[in-house]
Amino acid sequence: DVGFGSGVAPDAFLYALKVFGAAGSTNLVMDAIEWAMDPNGDGDISDHVDVINMSLGSDFGPNDENDPELIAVEAATEAGVFVVASAGNAGDSSYIVGAPSVSDSALSVAASTTGFSTAPFILYDTDKKIPYTVGNPFTATITAELVDVGTLGADSTLFCDANINDVVADALYGKIALISRGVCSFAEKINNAEDFGAVAAIIYNNTDGAFGMITDGSTLPAGSILKSDGLILKGLAPLTVSVGPDSNVTTFVSDDPPDTIADFSSRGPRGFDSKLKPEITAPGVAIFAANMGSGVQGVSYSGTSMAAPHVAGVAALIKQARPGWTNEQIKAAIMNTAVDLADPKSAQVPRQGAGRVDAYAALNTDVVAVGDPKLVSLSWGVIEVTEATYEDVKTVTLYNFTGVDKTLDVVTVFTSESDGATLTPSTTQVIVPALGSTTVDVTLELDTTLLPLSFGDMEEYYGYV
Repeated sequence: DVGFGSGVAPDAFLYALKVFGAAGSTNLVMDAIEWAMDPNGDGDISDHVDVINMSLGSDFGPNDENDPELIAVEAATEAGVFVVASAGNAGDSSYIVGAPSVSDSALSVAASTTGFSTAPFILYDTDKKIPYTVGNPFTATITAELVDVGTLGADSTLFCDANINDVVADALYGKIALISRGVCSFAEKINNAEDFGAVAAIIYNNTDGAFGMITDGSTLPAGSILKSDGLILKGLAPLTVSVGPDSNVTTFVSDDPPDTIADFSSRGPRGFDSKLKPEITAPGVAIFAANMGSGVQGVSYSGTSMAAPHVAGVAALIKQARPGWTNEQIKAAIMNTAVDLADPKSAQVPRQGAGRVDAYAALNTDVVAVGDPKLVSLSWGVIEVTEATYEDVKTVTLYNFTGVDKTLDVVTVFTSESDGATLTPSTTQVIVPALGSTTVDVTLELDTTLLPLSFGDMEEYYGYV
């Protein structure tokens, strides 16, 4: 009725387990995992949940695989639960990917753009819309004249206490104040607008990009907008606008192109052995979802916490469609069928993992490839080379779920620099028997004489089989 999407797995039954308060950290993750293993508390875990989503974590995941949370994740996986966790929002720094997503079997999820955003909006000129980010909520539509505070006196664009001496006393009474970001706090600007009788405040950026506002200490309805949108309104003011409540939303084309890694999405590898995390990417920028405690309202957020539920939904779909598959095979289907992100920087394996999830392809694949147990990827991690050359062999197991033999070509490709490294499959073509499996060995060779003296940006090799 209110225009919300149906979600990734619309017929799934959901349990919501509260491990956080209004703010701060938690030590209840393991308690929640244990509850999910036995929802009715009868001591029989055969009725455990099918999928756990954990939109939580701590940066620089633990440097110890015996961390209690990781043990809990592995125990849940062994019992048949598929575990999904957000990779973290700490940006493009090596080893910063978060726990518990660094667990072997958990599917660690990075965040990407969709090319769109869903947001509440400012309406002007009858049908023109500008998206805004909520600062203090608009609980009802406010229609009033928008006034550019920069026209009200010397240097009043900033609307801080020190530069509003020349403001005409009644200029903002019953109006919506348009204010530039800068110098003083958002709360100070909002409170000044309220003191002069404004019914709302719109603050536009003083640089490129979107921003959120910390509005603690103020209560006047307020929102933030892009610099470009602010300048549009500034050029038209005074004019009548309507600012709808948070639940009144529409979809906008974003300034960020689709399938680009989010700037905030945490980079791998994991800390204790340098193996691959994150492993998959999903939409996590400007995602509109249910607003807790609001009844029927929604809210737009960005973060790997918004990306992980998309992947949990895909896992639920596969669980239903492929009831005989193991967790490794489900994870493989999701990773094997992923799509490379659009730009080369986004498509780096330590940022995107296998790529952006493709729900339809994951659900319909007939053959899956599993590398290292639980991880699914072929991941050597950190290699301590003590000789001039290094060689190691890993095995990929291919499973065919159709009634006919499948013939596949085998190719390896580095997407990073590859000086000094080769990755060679044991065959260039393989037949996977009907309803059966087979293996392919892959040999990694390093020639230390060809390695650069200083790795710099080339401190890791990555690519695909």
